[in-house]
Amino acid sequence: MIRGYAKSVARNTAIMMIAQIITWASSFVLMMFLPKYLGSSSYGELYLAISIATMFQVIIEFGGQYQITKEISRSRETAPHILVNSALTRIFLWSISIVLMLEFCRVANYAWPVPLLVVILGTSKLWESINSLLRNCYQGFELMEYPSIGSVVERTFLMVAAIIVLLAGSGQVMIAAIMAVSTLLNFMVSASFSKKIIHFIPKINFRKARLLLKEGIPYFMWSIFATIYYRVDVIMLSLMTAYSVVGWYGAAYKLFDVLMFFPSIFSQALFPVLSRITETTKEGLTSAVQKSLDIILFVGIPIAVLLFLFAQHITSFLFGLHDYQNSIIIMKIFSVGLLLVYADFVLGSTVLALDKQKFWSVIAGIAVVVNIALNYFLIPFYQKSTGNGGIGAAIATLVTELFVMCSAIFMLKGRALGKINFDLIIKEALGGSIMAGTIILMRGIPIHWVIQALIGSLVYLVILFLLYAYEENLEIFSIDYAAVIKNYFYAILYRGEAET
Repeated sequence: MIRGYAKSVARNTAIMMIAQIITWASSFVLMMFLPKYLGSSSYGELYLAISIATMFQVIIEFGGQYQITKEISRSRETAPHILVNSALTRIFLWSISIVLMLEFCRVANYAWPVPLLVVILGTSKLWESINSLLRNCYQGFELMEYPSIGSVVERTFLMVAAIIVLLAGSGQVMIAAIMAVSTLLNFMVSASFSKKIIHFIPKINFRKARLLLKEGIPYFMWSIFATIYYRVDVIMLSLMTAYSVVGWYGAAYKLFDVLMFFPSIFSQALFPVLSRITETTKEGLTSAVQKSLDIILFVGIPIAVLLFLFAQHITSFLFGLHDYQNSIIIMKIFSVGLLLVYADFVLGSTVLALDKQKFWSVIAGIAVVVNIALNYFLIPFYQKSTGNGGIGAAIATLVTELFVMCSAIFMLKGRALGKINFDLIIKEALGGSIMAGTIILMRGIPIHWVIQALIGSLVYLVILFLLYAYEENLEIFSIDYAAVIKNYFYAILYRGEAET
């Protein structure tokens, strides 16, 4: 039995790893084509429309990405009822949101074609929200392989179709339409596997639907605050600067978003397990959280170092320096904030697993106020002094993320965080410093920057190996949640958002 289980995990892991290569390739190819072929202004319009639609998507989902996963992970027999009743509420909330999106565009006085882009992407949120609901159900069952297949179909179609229309001379409107179709394909594929977890379709229960909405309010507050604070910078940039500035910021932020793949998928795999561990022993939860943070830092430090030191080369390779020279400094600021975001993914998942969503929603609300206030002053300041208001928006994001991390640590201290292992953190930081120093020393040598990055990464691994910094992290596999390991490989393909 154990051998059969291991064989199944190995087979599915191999399939998902192959698919991961496909999705990664599609993401980077799109980053190379879209900004270059659309130009900073048109790309800024598209990115603005994506941000607006994403903000309203939070209203449609109403915190279900946390509530539904937690409920199903603890009581899987409730999945059919939760799926049907939640679908009803999402359709209702979508109908309200699409009207609000258009009204927002009218009030903001956005020039054409931004309203059209918002209509196209906003319409797609109907099936995206239902697909997200299915994904939450799969996550509750710890069966992330099925939505991962849909994600592969989506990303592959999006990459191929987008490149074809870009080479044919089409603009941002056609790209938005392709994005909408690609998410529809994702939904159709994910729905085709729904019988794996849903064996019957119950009748709609309006009382339970209202109850789901009521219980989802704390999760919704956290989600809407978090999404607003992640997207409000784009909205404020569009109102205070030109679309080209939004394009510079959007290009850097897109790479920043892609680099969050590891903590995103890791937290997806970790969250349902943490939800179960909270009902057992405090020691198990503390160990799981601390080991997860160790791994997050181990991965995040070299990525942050590479992004900071090679920001110019990466910008030139992906976007071109002609239109996106101003994205370099923004990318460097984001590299500093990358470690904060990595840690916040684990800490935030832990807070919600402990049923502290009310506390977390309050912190998110304060974070929104902080972020908006910082953007209000920093965007015009840097726009006037440097001609690049995106610098101010990036700094606002960095400061806000630091506030969120400190708040989470304060709340979890004594609950899920024991004595912080500073010895391991110091070793990882030392490894990152030596890695950075090695790369800087190589700058006088005629070696391609990609080779320099590989050598620096190898130095980091060797230093950490010599310092035994990663030895303790291997103990995470002895904790009673093998599902995290399996689901990591399954979830590794599914980022949730179908952004370009």
